Amino acid sequence: SAESAELRRYQNQAAEYSKQIGELRRQVTNERFDRARKEEEHR
Repeated sequence: SAESAELRRYQNQAAEYSKQIGELRRQVTNERFDRARKEEEHR
């Protein structure tokens, strides 16, 4: 049915979004870690 096709599309989009959010979160964490390490070195 058209409804289940809609539902599947939304679920795929949601999975796509959560994957992207996971990537972004990892980047932010890495940057924060790098910055903290650099500040340690400059002390």
